[in-house]
Amino acid sequence: MLIFCDLHGHSTKKESFFYGCNRTSWGGASSWAQVRLLPRILARKCRFFNLAECHFRVTEDKRNTARVVAWRELKISNSFTLETSFFGYNDTLNEGKPT
Repeated sequence: MLIFCDLHGHSTKKESFFYGCNRTSWGGASSWAQVRLLPRILARKCRFFNLAECHFRVTEDKRNTARVVAWRELKISNSFTLETSFFGYNDTLNEGKPT
């Protein structure tokens, strides 16, 4: 499995989260779930990762971003931008999660 990840620092949101594409590059019945698997795993394993802030879509203004180009041109279904806050994380978001 190939993964492309473009790393960014976010200037306003807390925690870490992904921007991803809305389906695999080849489509298929489980396409929607497959591109969300890695973010779900990270959310369960890392208290600094916020699944609720993840967004999976390809809009016209994002068509030239690295993740969309890797997804569309190189057919890398697990193509993400990982955003990590410059401000840290909110630990109350993760109450009850194992550390």
